[in-house]
Amino acid sequence: MTADQQAPWRRLARQLRAPEPGAACSRCLDELPLFVSDEVAGRAVDDVYPAVAEHLDLCPDCLQAYVTLSRLLQEALSEAGIGD
Repeated sequence: MTADQQAPWRRLARQLRAPEPGAACSRCLDELPLFVSDEVAGRAVDDVYPAVAEHLDLCPDCLQAYVTLSRLLQEALSEAGIGD
């Protein structure tokens, strides 16, 4: 059974049992720049980075980092005349 086929409560339980509470945040923040740039490029980031996507659903601090990074990238692309 793949992670996508598991019940949501099983994924949540697995994350809550992580050995270090900060370990999941560290992994998420390490991959966040690639997650955001791939998302802007139109890739299916939920499939490419499932652990990051799940963590962002659960962690308000990392979600805020994602929102900030996304906004900064969009602003930079706009100033450079790239994208929308």
